[in-house]
Amino acid sequence: MSTRRKLSGVLLGAFIGQVLLFVYSANAQSTITNSYLIFEIGKSNVSIRGDVSSAAHGSILRQQTLELFPEKTKTFDLVEKPTLPAGWALISEVTLRAIAPTYASITEITSTSISISGITGNQNEWRQSIAQVEKNLLPGMRLSQNVSAVGLPIAQPHLCERILVNATQNSKIEFLRSGVTLRSSTFSALDKLIQLLTDCSLTSIRIIGHTDSTGEPASNAIVSLARAESVSAYLVGHGIRANRISVHGAGYSEPLDPADSYRAHKINRRIEIQIESPNN
Repeated sequence: MSTRRKLSGVLLGAFIGQVLLFVYSANAQSTITNSYLIFEIGKSNVSIRGDVSSAAHGSILRQQTLELFPEKTKTFDLVEKPTLPAGWALISEVTLRAIAPTYASITEITSTSISISGITGNQNEWRQSIAQVEKNLLPGMRLSQNVSAVGLPIAQPHLCERILVNATQNSKIEFLRSGVTLRSSTFSALDKLIQLLTDCSLTSIRIIGHTDSTGEPASNAIVSLARAESVSAYLVGHGIRANRISVHGAGYSEPLDPADSYRAHKINRRIEIQIESPNN
C-alpha cells in the first residue's frame, strides 16, 4: 500500500497542520502593506480577514463562504476600505471559489499579487480552477502558487468506516435521567464524531435509540426515537448535513442483557451509531 493511500482523516489532519504552519510562517516573514485579504482553509475551519471594498463586498464573501464550505466553522475579520483597487471585489470572489476544492490552503491577496499555498487531491481540477484566477488578475498583479496534490481518505469510504466504527464503539452517549436531553459529559464524544464525519464527507450514519425494560413498549419506542433525534439535532446543529443522518427508535426490542437488574437496565439504555458507506 502506498504512502498516499495510508493517509487517514486523523493523520491528514496532522499533515495539514504542518502545511499551514509552514505557509503561515513563510507569509509572516513579509510585511503586509496597503490592501490585503487572507483566506485560510483548514481541515474543519475557514478564516477570512482583511480589506473589503464595501459592506456589500463583505456580505458577498460571507455568503459565498457559507455556500462553499457548509460543514466548516467560519470566522471573518473584515474592514471596509473604499480606496481599494478597481476590481478588488471580483478578483477576491473568483479566488475564493478557485481555492474551495483545496483540502488546506492559505491565500494572500494584495494590490500587486496573489500568493496561494496548500494541498489538493486533484491536480487537473486545480489547474482549471487557478486558470480562472489568472484570467481575472488586476493590471500589474502577479500570481504565485505552491499547491501540492495528495490522496485524501474521504475518497476511501471503507477506511473512514473503520475509523468511525472504532470511535463510536468507545463512546458513551448519556441523557439526563428519564429524559431526552443530552448530558454535557457527552458533548466531547459527539464533537469527535462531528470532526470525523467532516473528514469522511461521503459517509452517512444511522442513529438508533434503545431503552431498558421498564415502562410500556409504546412509551419506550417514543423515548428511544426522541433520544436518537436529540443526537441527530446536535450533529446537524454543528454542521453535519441532515441528509447524512437517519434515526430509529428500537425501544426495548434489542437488549444487550435481558436480565431484570440495575446493571442490565444501564447497559440496555444506549445510543447505537451504525455507519453507512456510499455503497450501502
